[in-house]
Amino acid sequence: MKRHVTLLINIALLALVTVPVFAASSRGTVNRKPSARIAPARSARALTDALSAIIQSGDLGRSSLGMRVIEADTGRVVFNHNPELPLMPASNMKVMTSAAALSLLRPEYVFSTMFHTTARPEDGVIKGDLYIKGSGSPQLVGEQWWLMAREMRARGITRVDGDLVGDDSYFDSRDRPAGWPGPGEDAFYNAPISALSADFSAVTIVVRPSQVGSPPEVFITPFSSFFKIVNHAVTRVGTSNLRVGRQFDGEQNTIVVEGSISSKSAPSVSYRCVEQPTMYALSAFREAAAKEGIVIKGGLRRGATPAGALKIYEHESPPLAELVRIMNKMSNNCMAESFLKTLGAEASGAPGTSEKGSAAVLSFLQGLGVDTRGLVIRDGSGLSHENRLTAAALAAVLVGMYRDFESYPEFMASLPIGGVDGTLDRRMVGGPAQRRIRAKTGHLDGVSSLSGYAFSHQGKVLTFSILVNESRDADVWKVRRSIDRLCSAMVESDVPAGDAAGTLYRAPHASPPGRPAN
Repeated sequence: MKRHVTLLINIALLALVTVPVFAASSRGTVNRKPSARIAPARSARALTDALSAIIQSGDLGRSSLGMRVIEADTGRVVFNHNPELPLMPASNMKVMTSAAALSLLRPEYVFSTMFHTTARPEDGVIKGDLYIKGSGSPQLVGEQWWLMAREMRARGITRVDGDLVGDDSYFDSRDRPAGWPGPGEDAFYNAPISALSADFSAVTIVVRPSQVGSPPEVFITPFSSFFKIVNHAVTRVGTSNLRVGRQFDGEQNTIVVEGSISSKSAPSVSYRCVEQPTMYALSAFREAAAKEGIVIKGGLRRGATPAGALKIYEHESPPLAELVRIMNKMSNNCMAESFLKTLGAEASGAPGTSEKGSAAVLSFLQGLGVDTRGLVIRDGSGLSHENRLTAAALAAVLVGMYRDFESYPEFMASLPIGGVDGTLDRRMVGGPAQRRIRAKTGHLDGVSSLSGYAFSHQGKVLTFSILVNESRDADVWKVRRSIDRLCSAMVESDVPAGDAAGTLYRAPHASPPGRPAN
């Protein structure tokens, strides 16, 4: 059964609990070529000078940069550079979304996908329609649909005489937040949002060469029945010049393959977003059900589950903590938007909207004592160019999560590890920051960001946020290398107690209001 919780949004402050800190171990790092080490900063002034020198090196171009570094245990501000400047955060917006989701929904929260009928099945036959009601479960990938179909078959269901109906009313009908590209942009990160979706509203297209002069083979995974395939490509000798896209005419998603693929080429893999996510989900279940011997005689359509309908099965997602980890490690936009709308639905009632979710996140930030003036939250993922955050706000949330014993372990575990995994797996490799940075990346045209935690060699934890905007005149790789150098400087720092620039805020001593039992 879905665990509904009452969100404690409009509270003055959240009680913060200090978490013990341990120096990160260097064990397990082998065959890594070390890079030049940065001289340790032996005071707040030395660290300020080191960070300032990197910022002024010229590699960041004529960019707008906001940065704040805070000593996590004390809340003292160690470094500032335009910390209150509102900037586009790109995927650093996911720091806000995941922090709010874990704190307000709780790490054990699960999403339910429910199956209803209007009449009790007889001898394995549903004589009416079968309704699938979604509640925003963000990870209904191929194996989940197969598992649901198998469970239905295990319960004796062999035939549905009516339609398969998708109930996506838990979210509003707006499938993309303000500032996102429209359906003409087929990149997987632009996937539309629905309370009932499949495979992150995206599809994998594999093109494999065949005989020279013949069209290549095209495979759609994990479910192909929803798509029309137009294959104009040819297999040739020589280099490949393959173009794979998704077109949408308002009703049909068409995969178009053009150009050529080399006869010696490995299979080409592409990822595209899918329009009409609810219908895609219904198609996924019908295809999975057919493989389990369940015949659905009617069509596919959207519709609300009738009042008083009989629930015959409920599928639960993994707990929120696992889902947030996937979202942050891989920077999954579709999952972030599902979390945001779910926050909105839980806080203000269904249907969940981006606006309700944004209001819930802003209230959460205010509860942490964050100054929200100038902040603009249009989505949960950071894809919208209308978003504006400050380095001060991001750093404050990171401090707040560090002191939240109930959610911090799951939040920390969700962040990519420098030089190890997620979107940081190829950065900081072999340098002093490897394994000592856990942070969320962010990238858009002209935007690079990184916010998270630095573990110094002296055993201190620094929270930091680095937002770089308007860097189009700079080499993107130089910008990222400069950000990584800033991380190395923080890791190599040794800021004595009491030697810092100021105090961000004082952690409240009052106990938080009690949360209802799940």
